[in-house]
Amino acid sequence: MLNLALLCMISEGEDIIILPPDSMEALAEELPEVAPKWATFHSGARPTVLTAEFLGPRPMYGEYWSDGTVSGRISYVLPHPTDPNIIYVAAASGGVWRTTDGGTTWEPLTDGLPVLSSGALAFDPTDPNVIYYGTGEQHYCGWSCFPGDGLFVSTDAGNTWVKLATTDEVGSYISEIWIRPDDPNVIFVASEDGLARSADGGTTWSWVFTAGDVNSIAVRSDDYDIMFIGVYGEGVFVSTDGGDTWSQITDLPTADIERVELAISPSDPDVIYASFTDTLSALYGLYKSTDGGATWLRLNGTPDYLYSQGNYDHHITVHPLHPDTVFAGGVFPYDTTRHGIVRTFDGGNAWEDITDRTPNGKVHPDIHHFAWGTDGALYVACDGGLWRSYDLGDSWENLNEGLGITQFYTVDIHPDLPDVVVGGTQDNGTAIWYSDWGDDWENVRSGDGGPVLWLPFAPDSFLTTYVSMTYLKMYEWTGSTFNYVAYLGTPWSGDVACWTCGPLKGDPDGDTRTLYAGTSRLWMSTDGGETWFMAADGLVSSSYGYLMSMAVSPSLDTLYVGSSSADFKVSFDGGSTWISRTLPDVSTWEDITDIWINPSDASEVYATIKQTYGAKVVHSTDAGATWTDITGNLPDEYVYSLAVDFRTTPHTLFVGTRRGLFYTTDQVNWTFVSSVPSAPIYQMDIFPEQNFIVVATHGRGMWKVYLPTAVSVAERGEESVVPVALHGRRVVARSHVRIYTVDGRLIATLQAGQKREMDPGAYFALSEVGVFRFVVR
Repeated sequence: MLNLALLCMISEGEDIIILPPDSMEALAEELPEVAPKWATFHSGARPTVLTAEFLGPRPMYGEYWSDGTVSGRISYVLPHPTDPNIIYVAAASGGVWRTTDGGTTWEPLTDGLPVLSSGALAFDPTDPNVIYYGTGEQHYCGWSCFPGDGLFVSTDAGNTWVKLATTDEVGSYISEIWIRPDDPNVIFVASEDGLARSADGGTTWSWVFTAGDVNSIAVRSDDYDIMFIGVYGEGVFVSTDGGDTWSQITDLPTADIERVELAISPSDPDVIYASFTDTLSALYGLYKSTDGGATWLRLNGTPDYLYSQGNYDHHITVHPLHPDTVFAGGVFPYDTTRHGIVRTFDGGNAWEDITDRTPNGKVHPDIHHFAWGTDGALYVACDGGLWRSYDLGDSWENLNEGLGITQFYTVDIHPDLPDVVVGGTQDNGTAIWYSDWGDDWENVRSGDGGPVLWLPFAPDSFLTTYVSMTYLKMYEWTGSTFNYVAYLGTPWSGDVACWTCGPLKGDPDGDTRTLYAGTSRLWMSTDGGETWFMAADGLVSSSYGYLMSMAVSPSLDTLYVGSSSADFKVSFDGGSTWISRTLPDVSTWEDITDIWINPSDASEVYATIKQTYGAKVVHSTDAGATWTDITGNLPDEYVYSLAVDFRTTPHTLFVGTRRGLFYTTDQVNWTFVSSVPSAPIYQMDIFPEQNFIVVATHGRGMWKVYLPTAVSVAERGEESVVPVALHGRRVVARSHVRIYTVDGRLIATLQAGQKREMDPGAYFALSEVGVFRFVVR
């Protein structure tokens, strides 16, 4: 292997040289960061496996509703039964993660599985190296909760996994797994289809209860034949014969209820608690039994920890040693009427909200699961990630450092600075990323993040962005520290709009201050968002529908819009008049999720459709008058997003589906991008000048994927690609460039026009077209 020091001796008399391909390959071996870029750029070859780079967040900092550091929604926590340093978590749509050092570092274990939507985890009671992973998230959250692929098992502490049961056998949305301690071959799995049981370690399965969604399981610690289940909309059922037969407990609510959560005291199994939501997802009541379920008492003094979200965030737990110490989790203490984590030491007579213990910790809103460690630690999983308490909630420890499980909805790459990205997330707000930050991100707006847009026309700063919350509530931020400018009094508050997906577009060339925003109507601004006017009504055929997608030509004349009710329309006069187009084999309630327009030919357009039973990708060269279906061999998965490289012939397309990323270079054959985990992908953006797309996964953070096509240095010409100019010891960047020392240490990242004084010596500059050696004398 060629040493970097030897490379520095090449052409010693020249100040800047372009290193040859054989030197580049050797350099890539010594500079791992160079490898993916050189593989893409030096030859123009199409790699068989696309290179992907994780951008983070791992974690996100500055989040308002917690103590600052967040990762993403976690469905389940599983502390090791004997080793307090080992903890497993099942991220909502980010798979299983493990720490072996008490939460200091984390590693993903299931990125290779076909689905990362998580419901529950369980150990084999006789061997903690055997772990069961139930996929599919039963939190009733529609746009953000996804079905699973059955039940998986690992026999080596999570390092490898095999599928143990299909969705037909155990369901698609798993809430709980329970294994009999006296016979680990007996496995119960609760899901939307009921309660499934295997008596032979998972080889065969049968349904022992099918009368509704089973939300929870509680089993007596002194008699494993006595089992209780909470059933959505039905109440609580009990079995006294190990699950063979079931009877409903009529002393508990059986009508006007929805989700049911149960908790039984391990130290006194006569003490059982049952929490119910009402038909508005608020707290119907918390009930307690002290005689093993024979009689029940409603705990009328219980604070409303669920507010109106109990079908989504709802869990209760009893202390392992103290049956009167109970924790219930729901929303957050936003005001005196709402609560997050509440605690009682006296069996439910007196309660205290312990969510916010500032300065000793503050747990993020929306609690999904509690778990107890072997050392007495209480773990809390929520929308922001994972917290731990060693003092029963008097203080909280944040464990989110190192978890890469953020659920992005949206993404936008800065049009001039490809190493600056903004994205909106599920309940962790909108965050900004600079490449210099590694995989750390900074939160600029909390809550649920929606569409985002950099403003290329910003007069005072390259770093001005619009971010939005639910239903396109828009805010403006600017400056290198992203100072809050204003909440924009958008006039569409009464419109039907998408929760986090409505289109927000600007002038593609950045020549004007034109903006577009889509609700059930199309809104337009010509002054950068200071004022808005309704540009078009009647674009959506359903009174419940809204615009989901939009594409704008560089001339601003041709506009395309797509809706949640299969409407596809085009305007050739900037939005004054519209023509309806018919997409092939699309029914009324199917979503047109994304539209991309050829910037060189506005009559050429691509669209993706999320169909009831799968995906569709279509292509038109006559502005939608006729279409070609190019779905090809794309799997029957919901398709949410699209990215197109219009430089290639035929165009290279990427689609983001419910289960990962696919691409095609011939518009017939689609290939799964295995270097990106199989999380849902709601949006992507492309920076063709540097040959990459950025992929916003909903559960495994943000990824950069290098395109399967490239332009070689020779094709561009040497003079046009040299990324730096030398003026004595001053280095001036001509394009975005990273500068390394001869031992491979990154010392500077410069944007075009930036300068840096350098010490004399040899350096390497990495740009979008390759690696260059230069000498400062």
